[in-house]
Amino acid sequence: MPLTSRLATGEVLDSTTCSDEDWERVHRARPRVELTCRGCDGSMHAKRSRRGLRFFAHDQLREDCPSAGETAEHLLLKATIAGFVRDAGWQPIIEATPTTDDVGGWRADVLAVGPAGDRVALEAQLAPMTTAVGEQRTATYAADGIRTLWFTTKNAPWLYEIPGVKVVQETSGNDSESERLIATRGCVQLDRGSGGELHWLIRTDLDAARLVDGYLNGRSVAHRIGHLWDTYVAGSQPRYDSHTDAVAIVPSAHVDEIERRRLLRERERRRRQAEQDRWAAQRDYREPDAGGGCRCSRANKGQWRRRRRLRAPSALMRHCIIWVETFMTSAASSTVRPRLRRRITACSGTNRTEPK
Repeated sequence: MPLTSRLATGEVLDSTTCSDEDWERVHRARPRVELTCRGCDGSMHAKRSRRGLRFFAHDQLREDCPSAGETAEHLLLKATIAGFVRDAGWQPIIEATPTTDDVGGWRADVLAVGPAGDRVALEAQLAPMTTAVGEQRTATYAADGIRTLWFTTKNAPWLYEIPGVKVVQETSGNDSESERLIATRGCVQLDRGSGGELHWLIRTDLDAARLVDGYLNGRSVAHRIGHLWDTYVAGSQPRYDSHTDAVAIVPSAHVDEIERRRLLRERERRRRQAEQDRWAAQRDYREPDAGGGCRCSRANKGQWRRRRRLRAPSALMRHCIIWVETFMTSAASSTVRPRLRRRITACSGTNRTEPK
């Protein structure tokens, strides 16, 4: 049961965006307006569900049609997603097919086209699907430069394996018009714990319209997380799962914060490594000689001597130098051996001439 159909003129009629006048021209019109399916070219007619949802149905059941097996719940979810795309300022193309420039092999439930030509495929996946099939279909979209976002109403096994969320219908009070779609799984944000550390927290109350708006306009992205704890309810029993290398929808600002912290940690690691290398270069490395003892290598020995000459004397050494200079200039300095005076003079850093 598609939401779009092709007129005899070749024009595509979208039941979610057409006006009431255009819909009345094809719905229960006499004589009947010729409508064909975009997927299998079969003849169709316009219908309306009990909840007021407009759609098209085949005159005869076609098993080879891509839209075969779509339920009313699936059609309603597609129409709701298309409305979210329209509210975000993008153009929704329902049941879109590849263009001549695409590699092809896909058919999107809703293809969102942005003002700059960016494309995002929004898939309503209510039928069972394995993780391998979901990854293959996501890669098929990526080959044509199309980002993807999958929607489901069940605890699907491919959640946190491909970019996708679980949504539920929430009703406020008894007013059916106040229903809204809520994302309960698949969306993650940074949260600061009691100790001040940051950790990933799963959002269970994110409005789906806000999610689509942020994902299309770059405020949210699909991000891969190393480890994630997931708590949800399956039936009436709570479930606890641990996901490694999980894929979740994360605010872009939080991804930038994680990247900034990673760069800071990398910079600190390099600084510590450089400091360790500098201290290692200042050590007097020794290597065993042929006789079994230890001797300084020539290169390290020369570097050590040069560093000793450039090293500034300590405070105690300066006091000793002053005392020795005072002793040498005294009357008893003539009794000091010339060799000792030469050593003291070299240590003090002064150019003195020994008395004759």
